Amino acid sequence: TWVSGKRTGSCFGGVIDMLALEIIKYPTLRSQLSNVAELTQGILEALFKIEEDGAKCKDEKTRGKTLKLLETLTELYPESGIIARRYLQALHSGGNWRTHRKSEWSITPGLGVRTEDYVGMKNLGATCYMNSSLQQFFMIPLFRKGILEAQHEKKGLAKNVLYQLQLVFAFLLKSRKAVYSPKAFTQSITIDNKVLSEVEQKDVDEFITHFLDQLERELKGTKAERLVKDTFKLTLANEIICKDCPHRSETNEEAISIIVSVKNKKTLHEGLKAYVEADTLEGDNAYYCERCDKKVAAYKRQNIKTLHNMLIVVLKRFEFNVETMTRVKVNDFCEFPHELDLEEFTQEGQTCKELNRDLESGRLNQDDLTEDQRKLLKRKIPKYYYKYKLTGIIVHTGNVDAGHYYSFILNRDRRQEESWVEFNDTIVREFDPRNIPEEAFGGEEEIYAGYGKKESFREKIKNAYVLIYERIVPLDSEALDKYKKEERDVDLGDVERRFEAMRIESEDRTVKMPRDLQEIVNQDNNKFWMTQYVFHPDYLSFVTNMVTNGQAAEPGKLKDVDKAQFSTTFFLTVALRARNKEKLPEILSTIKGNCESSAKHCQWIAALFSHPEIVQEFLISCPHEYARRWVAELLRYAMEKLYPLERKHFANIGHKAETVCSAAELCKLFGLSKIPGAGERIEVTDAKVPYLLLMIDALMQKIALLFNHGNREFFQVFSFFARLGSEARRFLNRCQMFGVAFEYLKSVKGNCMNFVSKSVAHFELRENSAIEPIAKDPLRDSKKYLRRIDSQTFIFELMYRLALNADIQRSKASALELDALATKLSASEEGYVGSLKEMEVIKFMVSVCENNKAALTFFSKMMAYIAFDNEKFIKNILFYTLGKLGNLDSGNMKAAFRLIFFLLQNEDSYPNKSISFIDNFFGYFEDGKRYFRIAESYIDFFIKLCRKSKIFLAAFRKMKGNKRNIYVDLMEAWLNSNPYPTYNPDVFLLLSVVSRL
Repeated sequence: TWVSGKRTGSCFGGVIDMLALEIIKYPTLRSQLSNVAELTQGILEALFKIEEDGAKCKDEKTRGKTLKLLETLTELYPESGIIARRYLQALHSGGNWRTHRKSEWSITPGLGVRTEDYVGMKNLGATCYMNSSLQQFFMIPLFRKGILEAQHEKKGLAKNVLYQLQLVFAFLLKSRKAVYSPKAFTQSITIDNKVLSEVEQKDVDEFITHFLDQLERELKGTKAERLVKDTFKLTLANEIICKDCPHRSETNEEAISIIVSVKNKKTLHEGLKAYVEADTLEGDNAYYCERCDKKVAAYKRQNIKTLHNMLIVVLKRFEFNVETMTRVKVNDFCEFPHELDLEEFTQEGQTCKELNRDLESGRLNQDDLTEDQRKLLKRKIPKYYYKYKLTGIIVHTGNVDAGHYYSFILNRDRRQEESWVEFNDTIVREFDPRNIPEEAFGGEEEIYAGYGKKESFREKIKNAYVLIYERIVPLDSEALDKYKKEERDVDLGDVERRFEAMRIESEDRTVKMPRDLQEIVNQDNNKFWMTQYVFHPDYLSFVTNMVTNGQAAEPGKLKDVDKAQFSTTFFLTVALRARNKEKLPEILSTIKGNCESSAKHCQWIAALFSHPEIVQEFLISCPHEYARRWVAELLRYAMEKLYPLERKHFANIGHKAETVCSAAELCKLFGLSKIPGAGERIEVTDAKVPYLLLMIDALMQKIALLFNHGNREFFQVFSFFARLGSEARRFLNRCQMFGVAFEYLKSVKGNCMNFVSKSVAHFELRENSAIEPIAKDPLRDSKKYLRRIDSQTFIFELMYRLALNADIQRSKASALELDALATKLSASEEGYVGSLKEMEVIKFMVSVCENNKAALTFFSKMMAYIAFDNEKFIKNILFYTLGKLGNLDSGNMKAAFRLIFFLLQNEDSYPNKSISFIDNFFGYFEDGKRYFRIAESYIDFFIKLCRKSKIFLAAFRKMKGNKRNIYVDLMEAWLNSNPYPTYNPDVFLLLSVVSRL
């Protein structure tokens, strides 16, 4: 009852401790444990049933204890093991972490869980300016509410800045992660018709202006179309006032912010005074007054005409130095207040001040005033209209070439106390506002010069760049705009009442988030919690123990098929995707035993991989080479078990040379029941179903994607299949797999890929989707489990086995032939095999595999088979290889030596090829003997030929004694005059024996 109830925290941990004590320490009490099934189910749900704040069992230490208890229950009670496996099987197979994203093939639970009130943002390279700005906007409650409740268009969401901002705000509000990545948001912002670059630094004020302008355009036509204007925009008045006449000119403009100079300004107040200070227009710059119809002296100034609830002040920290012609940063000290009165910087404030001054000085009297001026002086606008409090600071640290932005923001959600928060990309922490002068005012800082030395000073490179002020008493912006339009006609006694009606006494901050946004965040939270739990080392160890304990079975007898399927599902969906893959060898070893013991389990694996989507997930989209190799090994175990049972299908399937049936067509051909979907439980009941054939066909349906992605491990599976028998090789020849491998090598080397369109169409290829690039593999010690074979080897092995199975016309059979009954190739396949007789193709193939010994071996054997009994072709190859020897490059020699080695071992109708080679060989040796490494490689190769090739040794014997002795003496002379570390003195013994043959 306690486990199944709503208890959490220490209470839940105490119950787990009590149960563990009863079951583990005191075996005599186990019999008193009733309802084991209910207890097991309750523990599983406590561990993995996700609620808004995660699973019931949250604490890492408590989860470890609970998993240990569950492991004990599964070992002691078979019923408990069955329940656990079925529950976890569904959890693994339906895992929401299974995507094509590269990061989700190397999952670690190390990402932080949200513990603070707010979420940090990932810096994508140089996006700190964006992060600091978005956090400022998010922390404005009414703006946040307006954005999240706004209606967006349902199309073009990737480029819709409103929708992308809604996603950002939704995750910052509801995500359980400590950090959110705004990558999608950056793709929706355009500056100068270019998408925002993640690695290019921008000025934060430039970004704010472009972003809010683009957002306002997106909001047009919606209920929130006034949101940007009502929150941020202010109206600036540009005035020209004539000195000698009562005339004035005024133009208005909307702005997002006001830019205030800080150079030689000790306070923000000084900067604002300079902002509204008038310039005199006189002399040549005099103002032409249209009413006076003449040029007159005048004042030109700018001030604030209309204010809204938020005010953005940009401190002018960057200027252009005309002397050095460079942009510089101004680090001057500039103090700014927590409360700001803007009355004297507004149009009405300045006008009233000037009128009162002129009236007091006698320059004007009441009769000189216009009706509007008299009303202005009598109009009593409440003081709270002008008063603002500091709520946000964006700090820039660094210089003009390199820097970093971060924010300090007032936590408006804590109304009882003044609390500030620092948002520095992923870092979110409390900030003491008493440190604002030190952190944001700029100026100089003292440097400790050392004991006994005079202290020195330097400029602070961190200082406030953008200030966010909020009206202390918020006003209804729409009502305020209406008042401003009617201001001249409003009765003076009614002004104060109108402003009182505009006051917003209580803000409704409750956000009614759209269902689609809430669903996206909920899914992400669910995925986050599941990856935290499923990929935790404790859980991986727990399931690995479940998988490997008690799995040993006699050949042909697998006691628990469900357990075997659970093991394979865990391997594919969890273990392969974990960053820590050290458990893989142990799990794969268990799966190998299961496959050897049960053909039914192998059918289950083949049925699973009969779905092209599963093939793409594990052999194409997976970005880690060794993970794909593990999957290929898994399929090899299944193929080796199933092939003897399904050999007849590959021998009798009615394939024509130019067609391959799809999985659906094969089902229809054999009268089979429908193969279950990828998410369904696969029950293997019909032994007649050719699951291996369906799996191979599913692999072929995804071949085209290889030319986009380049995963060679795909060919590893076909190479394993070709090893199984002649029927498998003939089947692959009919499917034109030799041509596929050939064209794949060309595409990897950067050559044309027209093969995809003209030769592979019969494979019913799916669409070419964007595939993640191969990333650096995180495996370490677990790599030792697999032999370190370059996956390119499997491509050449496949081509070798298929070529040796091909029907090539010749006078007698070659000893290299794999199968007694060769396959008649299609015209296109004959063309590919025949192209290997062209020297350009041979050179290309050698360039591909010359640095891979195993691949080069398969290629050399294939060429020896194709060249068998073809005197002209053999001469061409010998000429080419001897030419590579003549280049005096020891790196090229390895490829040439291996090709010659297998070519000379062929016992065909051209016996003199060895003698011809020997004569040319020693000619090149004579030219290259002055180079130690070259000569050493020549002798090394010659000795290997003598030791390993009876045919070559017999040909050397037939040479005339004098010529043979000359060649041997040539090598002995070089050996006597140079150190020879590769071989022991037996080399001389062998040479002397050879010379006396």
